[in-house]
Amino acid sequence: ALIGGAAWDMTRDGEMPTSDYLAMVNKTDLLAMEIGVVQQILLQARSAIEQFGHPTKRAANRDELIATLSSALAQTEPGSDHQLAFVRNISALARTDEHIALVKSWLDGSGTPPGVAVDTDLRWSFVARLVALGAIPATAIEEELARDNTAGGQRQAVSARSGIPTAEAKSAAWSAAVENDDLANALLNSTVGGFAQPDQRELLAPFVDKYFAVLESIWETRTNETAQTITMGLFPSLLGSPEILAKSDAFISTSKDVGATRLIRELRDNVARSLRCQARDLS
Repeated sequence: ALIGGAAWDMTRDGEMPTSDYLAMVNKTDLLAMEIGVVQQILLQARSAIEQFGHPTKRAANRDELIATLSSALAQTEPGSDHQLAFVRNISALARTDEHIALVKSWLDGSGTPPGVAVDTDLRWSFVARLVALGAIPATAIEEELARDNTAGGQRQAVSARSGIPTAEAKSAAWSAAVENDDLANALLNSTVGGFAQPDQRELLAPFVDKYFAVLESIWETRTNETAQTITMGLFPSLLGSPEILAKSDAFISTSKDVGATRLIRELRDNVARSLRCQARDLS
């Protein structure tokens, strides 16, 4: 844990190429570690792939991490916390036709690893991921909601709808979160949470200018909690580029809202960090 933490700090600071950090993760004996440490390492590894690794390496990095997790999953004790962590992370990283077929087999029960209990929460994670990849129709969300028409199911459905890989779905999610003020906080969080998907960067591009154009109004008309949720959740972090830095700087220089300015400055610095790390990874 200490070595991993030090390596993660070096990666975030651009002192260690992301590819080297991911190579270290892929060589780590995850089964020998406490589950809390494993979960932290895998969360960091996924962040490294999407934020700090060079964009040209993302697909290969995902595939290599899935291969590592698949190997670990085959050796994991059935019913263990490690097994569930590996299943969840493989599903979240799924990209290729082979990965999609695997997650589908977990969802329908035909290939579920012995010991894995596919409960309501896990089913929702599989459905949402497969819908986001365009691997199953969006109607699967409503079918799953019919199975779990609870408050939790409603939140899961809202998040999954935001992740549908179409321009129409993104516009609907944007309208619900930004242009209206009638969503309960829990549903707003779910809508915003499902909006930005790593596989859907091209669908997010049209909302960059809209985001900065509406931000001042959001802070003037919404509660502080709602404004923070929208500001942080819809900031175009996945589209990190010099253009995003410039738009952030322009907002900071003109905004009169201290809260909005503080958050945008922090989010802007995260993008700057990502770009430095990506350049280090390429070199």
